[in-house]
Amino acid sequence: MRKLILMVSLAVVGCGGCGSSYEEIDESAIRCIRMRDRLIELSLADAAGVDQTAHRDALVRSLGSELVHACESSMNAEQVNCVLGAADATAAMTCVTATDR
Repeated sequence: MRKLILMVSLAVVGCGGCGSSYEEIDESAIRCIRMRDRLIELSLADAAGVDQTAHRDALVRSLGSELVHACESSMNAEQVNCVLGAADATAAMTCVTATDR
């Protein structure tokens, strides 16, 4: 679970640029928040016997806005939409690492 979040975070920070208008930033922030939430959901999908609500809250706190800001500045809409549609953690990583930037 933490490995997925760490890998995606590192991949996001190393990606290319993004738009700069306020409208694009607002839409980008929303997409990136959804992406973060999807990554957390995928991370918790196989977590049996744990308090998923507590783990979800801890992951949101630990990622803070850092992942969202990194996503906004370095991921394109195609990559984010790919993560949002990913069926599992492996597919989500593929979206971030294999999509042209």
